[in-house]
Amino acid sequence: MKKGICFPALLFMVLFGGCRPEQPMKEKEGLKSPATVVSAAQGSGAVSASVQAPASEGSDTESDCVRGPAEPVVDKKIFPNSTFRLNEDKITGTETVNLPTGDRLLIRNEGCESYVLTFEFETSRFKGDTADAYLWAENSVKLMKEAQKGIKSPIAISAGTRTLENLLQKTVRFDFGEEVPFEEGEIPSVLTLNRVKKLPNKKYLVSLTYYTGPL
Repeated sequence: MKKGICFPALLFMVLFGGCRPEQPMKEKEGLKSPATVVSAAQGSGAVSASVQAPASEGSDTESDCVRGPAEPVVDKKIFPNSTFRLNEDKITGTETVNLPTGDRLLIRNEGCESYVLTFEFETSRFKGDTADAYLWAENSVKLMKEAQKGIKSPIAISAGTRTLENLLQKTVRFDFGEEVPFEEGEIPSVLTLNRVKKLPNKKYLVSLTYYTGPL
C-alpha cells in the first residue's frame, strides 16, 4: 500500500472541505455560562450572594451613593477626646467620644441615599428596666442634650431632640422603634429610640438614630 496521497485527491480536499472555519462551541443544553446565570438572575431580582457578577475594574462603591464618604461630626474643640475612622466600604464611618460626664459615645455615620447617625451611649449614670421605652426616651433626651453641643452634621440634631422632649411631655406612652418626625420639609427627618441593653459593670447601652432622606 502506498503511503502518499495523490495530487488530484489532495487538490479535491483543499477545494471542497479542507479549510472550513472552525465553528464556536455552543453551550450544552441545560448548562449556562456564569454570565448568563447572573444576567437571568438580575432580571428576576434574585441574584444570590454566591453568584454575583464581577465588579468592573476600577469600580467604586462611592460612585453609587448620593452622599459622599462619611466625615467626622464631632467638634474636637468641644470634645477633644474623640477619634474617627472611615470603614472599609469607604462610605460609612465610626466615631468614638469619651465624654466629660464619664460616658462613652459611639457614633455610626451611615447611609447612601440618606444621611443616618446612630448614637450609642455607654453610661452608668442612668438605670432602670430596659423594657421601659418611655423612661429611656427621657434619659436619651438628657444624654443627647449633653452630647449634641459638640456635634456638627447636616441633620438638625437639636431640633430632633427638642421634638422628642416635647412629645414626651404630651404622652405617657412611648415605644422602641417609634418614629418621631422632626422636619417634614422636602427632605424629611425622623428619630427613633432603638434599644437599651444592660452591660457589665452596672452600665447600660442606649441606642438612638437620627435619619434624614432620601437625599
